[in-house]
Amino acid sequence: RYRTGDIVELLPSECSCGLKTPKVSRIKGRADEMVKVRGISLYPKIIEEVVSSMPELTGEYQIELSNIDDITVIVEVKKWVQEVDRLVNELKSKIKELTLLNVAIKIVYEGKIEHQGKAKRVLDLRQL
Repeated sequence: RYRTGDIVELLPSECSCGLKTPKVSRIKGRADEMVKVRGISLYPKIIEEVVSSMPELTGEYQIELSNIDDITVIVEVKKWVQEVDRLVNELKSKIKELTLLNVAIKIVYEGKIEHQGKAKRVLDLRQL
């Protein structure tokens, strides 16, 4: 089901059932989760997809926005991970490809990001 404010992508292909209405991809995020960074819309769901696609990571992450629009993505790595530099470069590359933003990556080990209840994904430290 979809709700007002859901962000989806319209697919160019037609439905196999014959309907001529646009096909819709899965939900990419919600409009109320979006934050503006350097004039670019950033949806935490995009970061989540990147983090979830990498087996070295636990899936936990936070996005920290500082006063000067710097973005730091904090990710948890599994305890067995040793190639941290390669992992950081891969994360930066994938995030830039999807968001057009250069981000800093901060690696923390499993269990360092608190995840009780609904996770706080965006820490906006910018002054209004």
